[in-house]
Amino acid sequence: MIRFNNTYTGFLFVFLLVVAGGINVSFAQCCSSGCSMSGSSNFGVLEKNHLQAVAFYKHSYSDAFYKGDSIVDFKYLINGYFDYSGLNLSYGFTKKFTAQADLGYYINKTQNYYPDLPIPVHQLVGHGLADLSLLFKYNLFNSRDSVLSLTVSGGGKLPTGSYQEYTKEKVKLPRDVQSGTGAYSAIGGLDIKIVLAKKIPLLVSSKAEWNSLNPENYQYGLSVTSSMATSIKIYKHFSFFLMVKNENRKHDFDAVVNQEIASSGYFKLIAMPGFTCSFKNEWETGVYADLPVYQKYNGTQFGNKYAVSASVSKQFKLKKG
Repeated sequence: MIRFNNTYTGFLFVFLLVVAGGINVSFAQCCSSGCSMSGSSNFGVLEKNHLQAVAFYKHSYSDAFYKGDSIVDFKYLINGYFDYSGLNLSYGFTKKFTAQADLGYYINKTQNYYPDLPIPVHQLVGHGLADLSLLFKYNLFNSRDSVLSLTVSGGGKLPTGSYQEYTKEKVKLPRDVQSGTGAYSAIGGLDIKIVLAKKIPLLVSSKAEWNSLNPENYQYGLSVTSSMATSIKIYKHFSFFLMVKNENRKHDFDAVVNQEIASSGYFKLIAMPGFTCSFKNEWETGVYADLPVYQKYNGTQFGNKYAVSASVSKQFKLKKG
C-alpha cells in the first residue's frame, strides 16, 4: 500500500505530465562539457554539516550512425569511445541548503576513422579537464513523515575544459573530441522524492541546461534531462537500482553563419540498471550500465551503444569549529 495521500499523488501526476509533454518538443546534440554520474548519490540535499564525496569512472562506446531513429551504413567513423573520471563534492550548510561541485577529467575521447578515407589522421584522441559544474540546492518542502520531499536547484558551468586542442600533427580536434565547450551555462532543476510502501524510494528528477555562445560563436543546444529511479534491497547491504532517463536536446547554433546545425539535437530514452553495496561508516559502492532503449537524431549522427560506470561514495559528519 502506497503511503501518500491524494494531494501527493496529484502533484506527481501533474509533474509527470509536464515531463512527458516535453519529450516531443525538441532534440539536441550532446555537449562535451562533462559526463553525468550514474546512480542517486547526489539526489536532494544533505544533512547539516555533512560532506559527501563521490568518485566515479565511466566508459562509453559507440559504433553506428543514425538517421532519425534508424541505423544507416555510413562509412566514416568505425567507432568512438571515451573514458572519464569524476569527483562530486557536496556540503550541507543547513538542513535545507546544499552546495555541490562536479569536477571531471577525460582520460581519452577517441574517434577511429576508416583507413581508406582521404584524411591526414585516422584516429583522433582528446583528453583533459571537463567544464566545472557548480550547483546550489534548496529543500522547498519535506513532509513530517518524510514521505514527500521537494528540492529545487540552480547553478551553472564554467568553461574549464579545452575547446581548442590539437593533435601532434597540428590537426584541430572536432568539437565531439574536445574536453570542454568554451561556454558558460546556466542550470536549473527539480528533485522529487516519494517513499512508497516498505520504504521503497521513488526519485523523480528534471534538469535543464542552457549554454551561451563560446568564443568561436558556437552555441550548444538547450538540453532537458528527466529521470525516474528506485532502489530495492535484495540481500543485506546489497540493493538493485533502476533508473529510466530521457535526454532531450535542441539543435546547436552557429552564429558565424547564423543558422542551426542540421545534424545536431536528439532524443534518447535510456535504461540504467545497477547494483549498490553499503558498508559501515557511510561508505557505498555501485556499478551501473547505460542501455539506450530508443534514440532519435536530427540529421545523421553517431549514436551511443552502451556505457558502464562504477562509483564509490562516503559521507563525513563535520563539527563546527
